[in-house]
Amino acid sequence: MIKTPDGVILDAIQVDRDSKILLYQQIFNGICDLILSGSLVSGTRLPSTRVLMQELKVSRNTVRQAFEQLISEGYLQGQDGSGTYVAPDIPDASFQLHRLSERTPVKNHSPVASLSSRGRKIAGDFISQGFSKGRAFAPSLPALDLFPVKNWTRILSRQWGRRDLLRQGYGELAGYRPLREAVAFYLQSTRGVVCEWEQVIIVSGAQQAFHLLINILLDPGDSVWVEEPGNLGLRSIILSAGAVPAPVPVDESGLNVKEGIALHANARVAIIAPSHQYPLGVTMPLSRRLEMLEWAYKTNGWVIEDDYDSEFRYSGKPVSALQSLDRHEKVIYVGTFTKVLSPALRIGYLVVPKGLIKPLTNAIGISTRGLPTHIQAALTDFILEGYLATHIRRMRKISMERQHALLDAVSQQCDGLLDVAPTNSGLHLVGWLPEGIDDVAAYRLAKSRGVETYPLSRYYENPLAQKKGLMMGFACAPPEEITRATGILASALREVSNIKIG
Repeated sequence: MIKTPDGVILDAIQVDRDSKILLYQQIFNGICDLILSGSLVSGTRLPSTRVLMQELKVSRNTVRQAFEQLISEGYLQGQDGSGTYVAPDIPDASFQLHRLSERTPVKNHSPVASLSSRGRKIAGDFISQGFSKGRAFAPSLPALDLFPVKNWTRILSRQWGRRDLLRQGYGELAGYRPLREAVAFYLQSTRGVVCEWEQVIIVSGAQQAFHLLINILLDPGDSVWVEEPGNLGLRSIILSAGAVPAPVPVDESGLNVKEGIALHANARVAIIAPSHQYPLGVTMPLSRRLEMLEWAYKTNGWVIEDDYDSEFRYSGKPVSALQSLDRHEKVIYVGTFTKVLSPALRIGYLVVPKGLIKPLTNAIGISTRGLPTHIQAALTDFILEGYLATHIRRMRKISMERQHALLDAVSQQCDGLLDVAPTNSGLHLVGWLPEGIDDVAAYRLAKSRGVETYPLSRYYENPLAQKKGLMMGFACAPPEEITRATGILASALREVSNIKIG
């Protein structure tokens, strides 16, 4: 490069005003490139900010910002009254850290290869990323459009004004005591759960509950019975602890205990949803429940009861929790406010045998140190002042109406494409597909058009056991959206199956 009294000419630097990279960062990157390539050697004088702003047609502040960063990171140094020069000791090629968007991957190198063996398993596993608000037919969402915003906001505002909560610091690791007491009473009266308030532990949703339990109950290599098909998120949690998910077939009575013993006799934990199995929706009868408890007692194992949506019961007497039958303290109960209120609250709870209170509390202290106290206090008042009970009654009515809307829409628009039966509990239906239709292909095509079902086959670990169907949530969208989305889904299914309806 030719040097001038105003400093070296930097014609190699170009700025692109259409780029997402900020202008000062483009100047910074350009000068770094020239320094590290050897085009600008130590001691080279750079043009002044006034000159460079004219040449690049940018503001002087933009150039100053680039120079300040270059000086702070050791590429340049300023000399009073003399100008700005390339530093004598140039930083190494860590410059690449500043330009991640332009980095060229190293051949035969993958970040996954640098993970632990457990990390590689987790990276290769599928975890649901959640579903969009009000987008039919998301299977895991309640009617978020009807969340009681006014009452919740008023109660939450009241709690934020309580200085005594701020002075509590981190709060109790096992959760805000009044909330634990309220949850204990709620579960005793609605689910038949047998517990004292000390046995209730507040957590950040069911996922954290499972993560805590798996890590304190299992050693690496231990087997865990999981339902087949079953909860997608559990597999990765189990793998993250170095344990082994052991799928056990689900029949019309839930997880088949006899097959579990035959297939995985050495399992130490079973995770089941006896009241409303996910995703098939079956209920475990008393005889099977007693089999499960007998297995846990004889093997000194644990049963984790996932009671994720028991509030949504539309007919008949609610089935009591499995925990209510436990006489040997082998059942750990997991519940959540996600389905009845909103996933955004991230509040769930555990009911545990007294011997597990301390280890679980310590585990929370190691990981999260508990939940925000004000949110817990607001939920406490929401329960005690009767708003939760009112909201549940309303949600049952609305969800039932939306289920009927889905059944009617499928009957009118999806003849021969989906076989859907009503349910007396939960937030979703399973739409069974005709022979030969790929549920994954149907899901992808529908999603590309704004309809968010989920393929049933993904819930199976064993490909040979897979059944084809679509998970169809009916609670998250109003009837008019359900009708519109059903038409889009029917069109997608016809394309996938090449079925033409006359």
